[in-house]
Amino acid sequence: MAATVTGFIFYDDKLLLVKRAQQPCLGMLDLPGGFVDPHESNEQALSRELQEELQLQIDSLQYMFSFPNSYCYKEVNYPTLDSFFMIKLSALPELTIQEEELSGYCWLKPSEIDREALAFDSHKKALAKCIAEWLER
Repeated sequence: MAATVTGFIFYDDKLLLVKRAQQPCLGMLDLPGGFVDPHESNEQALSRELQEELQLQIDSLQYMFSFPNSYCYKEVNYPTLDSFFMIKLSALPELTIQEEELSGYCWLKPSEIDREALAFDSHKKALAKCIAEWLER
C-alpha cells in the first residue's frame, strides 16, 4: 500500500482545486497533493508536493482524516491510504503551476464544487466530510 497526502487549502471561504494534466483522470479536478516518498513524513511530503506543483510554501497544516483509495496507473491498480490535511491561508497566494502535473487551478466555495468532477473517490468522500464538519462549526 502506498501513502498519499492531500491538502484542503482554504483562503477565506474558498477551496483551492487543481486540474490534472496527466493520467489517471486527465483533465479532472483534484485537490493538491501527491505520494509520500520513502523516509518522508506525511507533513514533509505535502509541503514538498505543494512547493513542487504550485510554488506554494505553507507555514502550518492540521491533520484531518484518511480514506483508503485505489490509484490506477498504466492499467495497474495500486491501493493507497490518502491522508487529508487542512491548510488555512491568511493571504491569497500567487501560484505557479508545474505544467507536467497540472493544467490549471481555481478557488471555489465547497458548496459550489460538483463532487463528481473530482478525480478520486477518496477525495469525493473527503470533500463531503470536510463540508459536513465545516457546517457543524
